[in-house]
Amino acid sequence: MKTQKNTNVVMFTLMERLWHWIQAFSMIMLSISGISIHWPGAILGMETAHSMHHLFGYIVAINFAVWFLYMLATKRIHYYLPKRADEYPMGIFKQAKFYLIDIYFTNKHPYHVGPENRMNPMQKVAYVSVMFLAMPAQIITGFVLMFGGASVHTALLVHVLVGAFFVLFIFGHMYLATTGHTPLALFKEMIHGYEEDLVKEPAKEEK
Repeated sequence: MKTQKNTNVVMFTLMERLWHWIQAFSMIMLSISGISIHWPGAILGMETAHSMHHLFGYIVAINFAVWFLYMLATKRIHYYLPKRADEYPMGIFKQAKFYLIDIYFTNKHPYHVGPENRMNPMQKVAYVSVMFLAMPAQIITGFVLMFGGASVHTALLVHVLVGAFFVLFIFGHMYLATTGHTPLALFKEMIHGYEEDLVKEPAKEEK
């Protein structure tokens, strides 16, 4: 006879969780204020939207710098680097097929995720694109628009396009966060930092 018990596997440190929720809230506020700037009165008034956009723009820029330095200092930057086990480029298509089709028929993910391998191949491509390309571009163009410069028109175009990408990314991120072993498992993981791993152990014989 066997019994089951839950063991907690550490996935995210307190620093990572704080960074994540600050970033998530700030990006939502930037999306709301950004939409209001381009379509005044749609959600917020122009003056409120501008003030909010500037405030959360600074918060995101500082938060990004803290994240980058923390990842370098703790060597957690390797989470984003490709590995042979990721099977690029087919690993991306395999994971995409799981999200689009296989998830409705099985709970078995094609790639095991753990403390030392926290991202599947598709996630690595997405997060490298977001954190090392889109985020710096958005911050730099944001400062150009705030303080002026010779490339204001180009900066505005890039800022709007990348901003639209981030809005889509937020919705996609929220959907994929429901693809854990339960719909709320990954949300809870980012709150308390642990992944519940069901482990089977032999039960002691009854006398």
